[in-house]
Amino acid sequence: MNVGYFSRMKSKFVMQVLLLAVAAAGLLTILVCVELPNAYLWKAISNFGHLPLFGAFSLVMFGLSVYILGSRVRRRRSHYIIALAATVIVGGVSECFQIAGPRDAGLWDLLRDIGGGISFLCLFMLGDSEMTLHMGDRIRKFRAVVLFVALVIIIPGIFPVGYWASAYWHRSSTFPAICEFESMWESPFREARNAELAVVAAPAGWPSLIGNHVAKLTFRPAIYSEFVVLETCPDWSKFGTLAFEVYSELQTAVFVFMRLEDAYHNNEPDDRFDRRIQVSPGLNRISIPLIDIRRAPIARDMDMGAIRTFSLFVHKPADTFTLYLDNFRLE
Repeated sequence: MNVGYFSRMKSKFVMQVLLLAVAAAGLLTILVCVELPNAYLWKAISNFGHLPLFGAFSLVMFGLSVYILGSRVRRRRSHYIIALAATVIVGGVSECFQIAGPRDAGLWDLLRDIGGGISFLCLFMLGDSEMTLHMGDRIRKFRAVVLFVALVIIIPGIFPVGYWASAYWHRSSTFPAICEFESMWESPFREARNAELAVVAAPAGWPSLIGNHVAKLTFRPAIYSEFVVLETCPDWSKFGTLAFEVYSELQTAVFVFMRLEDAYHNNEPDDRFDRRIQVSPGLNRISIPLIDIRRAPIARDMDMGAIRTFSLFVHKPADTFTLYLDNFRLE
């Protein structure tokens, strides 16, 4: 009776190890072979994927250690150490291979690999009766510490996924407004390069303001000083105009340039939309027909269903100057 019971338990254990091995192989295939979209959310998901991948791998290593070395390694904790050591080695080797490959390699990815191993082994340890068999009154404290360690690793790992998912949800829910400077969830998609961007109250002379805040953009002397909106909602095909407002407290007119690209831009100057815009003192309401944007590339039409980014910039400004921006929208 006991022999049959232990035989069934052993078969069940082997099956669990095999399922974990299949899961790890599947995650590895997705992480390495599947080309994810070049978007912030997918990058966050890809980065987080290191945790479950190497977490599953560490459990496979633990199972193999128990199955193969069980008669020679008596202490249960030694199998956890072996599994974690194998995870660290394989994580390090995989990152070294990626240095010369198409994917990025780095210390943070290695730390995620190790963190996945530690967190999954900790969670497994919570239900491992053989590990806690002789702890007595210490078992509650042990489990609390182990759970704390696992959560300290997993929660920061998954936070970027939730953060970017919330940002993309806000971006979609406010479209066709592109940038109104009223929500913190817009900030991940906007960027100032060689310039200073601050969200402030509108200047006193700005009439008919929509919302309470505008962008104060200070251009600095540089080859390019610019404000960039990254990963806007891509489908502009159902609209006719890109509109926004610029307010200037300067005494004379200045010129800025708008650049707009789609997902198929080949990084050549004649494969994008560029326009010189005059900004006069006071409020300027800018309106650009989308047909002009669509026809801008020389060799093709821009894909209005795959718009990627646009920017306002100045080229080699002689002095620092400030403009106020608001209400980027499609109409």
